[in-house]
Amino acid sequence: MLVRGLEVARARELGLNLAELGSGDRHARPPTPFRLTDRMLADLAAIDGPFRLVVDSIDFFYEVLEPHDVTTVVRQIRHRCQTLGGQALLTVHSSRRESATSGSLGDLADLTLDLRAEPKGSRYHHTLAIEKVGHRPDLSKLWTAEFRDDGWGVKEPAREAR
Repeated sequence: MLVRGLEVARARELGLNLAELGSGDRHARPPTPFRLTDRMLADLAAIDGPFRLVVDSIDFFYEVLEPHDVTTVVRQIRHRCQTLGGQALLTVHSSRRESATSGSLGDLADLTLDLRAEPKGSRYHHTLAIEKVGHRPDLSKLWTAEFRDDGWGVKEPAREAR
């Protein structure tokens, strides 16, 4: 990298002659390999104020990256959110992930929701589980979800008998 900088400085000071222009491949550098992890981390590092980020869905990253690289990117997103006051929404299809990977993502999350659709006859029974809300296990609930004319709706979970 320094050699390239010195060559540029020399060319600015002395100029180029015709022979140097014709033999441009003489100092050709090999192409730098593109790494998605490096690009994501560089883009996150460039953010310098509050932000909102939506990644829909992390499944794409799992197709092109190793699981530890995905965890690295998610950790950096969390760090930038905490440092700069940002907000991030990351979605993942849990049925496609092994439990160790899902567990590490769940540990990094402040809020974890699980939306399921289970077949019951010719229809589907939808449930929305609030699995994690910060460090408040008392807020975990299982809701029955349904499609309505105005969008998604949930029914209040049945209260426990004491």
